[in-house]
Amino acid sequence: MPYFNFITDEEFRLGLESDYKELQATFKVEAWKAVHVLAGSIIEALLIDFLLSTKHKSWSTNKILSLKFNEAIKACKEAGLLSNRSEPLTIVVKDFRNLIHPGRIKRLAQNVDRNSAQIAISLVKMIIKEVRDKRQSLYGLTAEQFVTQLERDPNVVKVLEHFTRDMQEAELEKLLLKIIPDSYFELMKEESNPVTDEIIDALQICFHRIFENVSIKVKTKVMQRHIWILKNEGSYKINFYENYFFKNFYFEYIPNGSDRKFIKDRLFALVSYTSGLGDFNHKFDHIGAYLDDDEIVNFSNRVLNCYIKTEEIDKYWIWINYDEMKSDHQRKFIETIDKPRTTFFLSDEAKTKLQDLKNTILSDENDLPF
Repeated sequence: MPYFNFITDEEFRLGLESDYKELQATFKVEAWKAVHVLAGSIIEALLIDFLLSTKHKSWSTNKILSLKFNEAIKACKEAGLLSNRSEPLTIVVKDFRNLIHPGRIKRLAQNVDRNSAQIAISLVKMIIKEVRDKRQSLYGLTAEQFVTQLERDPNVVKVLEHFTRDMQEAELEKLLLKIIPDSYFELMKEESNPVTDEIIDALQICFHRIFENVSIKVKTKVMQRHIWILKNEGSYKINFYENYFFKNFYFEYIPNGSDRKFIKDRLFALVSYTSGLGDFNHKFDHIGAYLDDDEIVNFSNRVLNCYIKTEEIDKYWIWINYDEMKSDHQRKFIETIDKPRTTFFLSDEAKTKLQDLKNTILSDENDLPF
């Protein structure tokens, strides 16, 4: 339900969503008194939450939580939340609680019907909009609001920085750890169509572009989550994380050496029954910088076997990985070119191809043909 996607506390948001559904249900069954009471409850909760989230006047949490409804209205007016149109209506709503007041006089003083119930629901929607707009102007979008907007218009990805620039880092973190992956998996369950496919592609692009711009602390958290997925989830989710939410650049943000080794062992396991890289060469993009001493020769031989036998790997791809290697690994790579480990006899054509590759790699960067 997008009505409350500006609320950052998930439990509180779910509670408001439940109350709002109940509000709609009570209107359908013409329970006018219940409509008014629920409307007042939702509005009061939104006002108090706004004051808490904005740390109004540096008041303590206890002070804000102890505010009476009319005091909360006054404080929100001072904070610039309530408009001149909504404030007087909200003051009227605060008296709806008298509908369940134990005193007979106060109960009988309240007269409610369909018309006043419709006004109460309209006021709830008005307050939702005012709180949402005010919070967005102060703190930017929430993670949930961002994904809602992207699902409405995948072209958000083309101007991503305008949507994420003012977002709090906690919301960007939530996007990477939960909201984008969860939305992605839900959409993958739907029947494929051009609109859904476009949203899925946009979610993947947003994930990586947002990852590039968050702090190292958040990047590390995202990678810790990635490792947890690989070790604890089923193959369906693991495959998605490996294929769509990880790039070899991200090894830099995995501080634990055994975790790095775990990911690379999974990667090499994909090609354990081939002498090259098979159809998985794209999974080895930019991995050169993160190979260990015991992995570099294995990688070098696989790359060179692919290069000799197929057109799946070009010189530029090889040069990029080579350029990112440590200097001692670069020497081992060149040594492997000179003495490749292959089960096939090297033809003169293959030898010439390898020599040409070596010359290209060792050329001055300004002289490279690409």
